[in-house]
Amino acid sequence: MNELTPSWSTSGDANSVTLALVHVGTNPPTPVLNMTCARGAVLTIESPLLSPEAGQDQLQISAGDVMIGLPVVTSPQAGGVTGAGPAFRELLAEITVGRRISLSYGAQTVGPLPPAPNPMTSRFVNRCRSYLEPRAF
Repeated sequence: MNELTPSWSTSGDANSVTLALVHVGTNPPTPVLNMTCARGAVLTIESPLLSPEAGQDQLQISAGDVMIGLPVVTSPQAGGVTGAGPAFRELLAEITVGRRISLSYGAQTVGPLPPAPNPMTSRFVNRCRSYLEPRAF
């Protein structure tokens, strides 16, 4: 992908929040990254720019000095690559302060990506952190 023209957005419901990046410099716009944090502190990372590879079982996400590996949950026949696992406070802290996010999967990489604007990262991270806290019933 050539020069990225980023457009970040957030969305969510009572049980999850998503931070998404789309490249709007193409027609039609190209999805680049979806990060979803759901109750139970499950972080799901999706990128349709990555191609499934046989034998690859981890999607790496990094921001700043923090890198985590998420088990791949897509099949080789699916479009793009999805990884899911626990949300890590350290990764959330790096996203909060505007560190650039990168993905790697086998020999493929996406990023470093431009950071999302602060109101969006704050919404995503604060909701995700709330899912890490025990809930009173």
